[in-house]
Amino acid sequence: MVLRIVLILNTIIFLSGCLAHSAKVGSYVAGDYPAASVELVAEDMADALAAAYPPGRVSIFIGGGESALGAAMDAALRSRGFTLAADELGANVTVTYVFDRLGGNMWYSRLSVSDGLTVTRTWRQSGENFIAEASARRGSANGQAQ
Repeated sequence: MVLRIVLILNTIIFLSGCLAHSAKVGSYVAGDYPAASVELVAEDMADALAAAYPPGRVSIFIGGGESALGAAMDAALRSRGFTLAADELGANVTVTYVFDRLGGNMWYSRLSVSDGLTVTRTWRQSGENFIAEASARRGSANGQAQ
């Protein structure tokens, strides 16, 4: 009986730790990304957001901490007329991003929006240049299926 209670408590503690960890997902940028890629990827992500949301009418919070890509996205979004919120409470939507190496000269970027829109793109690195490859989009603004 005591063993059963201990196992149940351990399971509850383990699951609550998993839930707390997954409740707030931030952004990630690989540590070895080439500096030349930052502006290009940020512009691509800002274009995707501008195509889905009306600039000047939507406030965006960029979640996930400080990075060169986050700063470049901030500038790219502002240049398109978006308002950037200081926290999630002041934003219509929250965006997070990933930029990581797939292997060799292939990279990928993923932009995730709190209302369900996700835009993913693969990139091929050729020397210092990045060439946009395949792109996929799931969902749409305001969570409407596409």
